Amino acid sequence: MPKARFKTPRQSRSEASLERIFAATRKLLEKQSFDELSIQQIVTAARSSVGVFYSRFADKQALLDSLDEQYAQDVVREFEALGQRWRQEEPSLREAIDPASRFLVEFHRERRGVVRALVLHARLHPGGPFGKRTRRMIAQTPTPVVALLERGDEMRHPDPGLAVRFAFTQALAVVREHVLFP
Repeated sequence: MPKARFKTPRQSRSEASLERIFAATRKLLEKQSFDELSIQQIVTAARSSVGVFYSRFADKQALLDSLDEQYAQDVVREFEALGQRWRQEEPSLREAIDPASRFLVEFHRERRGVVRALVLHARLHPGGPFGKRTRRMIAQTPTPVVALLERGDEMRHPDPGLAVRFAFTQALAVVREHVLFP
């Protein structure tokens, strides 16, 4: 039976060491590419050990997959919150787009190293988990899409649903390119 790629910690001490590994990796990715990183560098920066690393991850790729999953969950959570605010405040389409754009830019600036590693890995390994998670992430953001569709009368497009989904996908791609690879 193949070894699980990621093992969830059961104790708070284990959770703390795992978070140190994630934090160290995120920090190191600000200066280096994922391929340049060694497990030894990561665990040294995390004040951990190689044994602890392998008790959580099958390999370095499993660490990247875990960071990718965190990224997707964070985007979905933040966009859900934004969509809920739109439904409560009922801004115009123009008023809704500005904070969404600002969020995407800031979110990617704060996570530049990790997202750059994910994007580069996805380009080198098409069809892998990053592309699947990105599609799932886009599909899992119904609240903002629904909130924008409720303003469909403000759009000059024959299919507002298609326009919103296309705009969201394009905005994500443009922000990734300009923030990650300036």
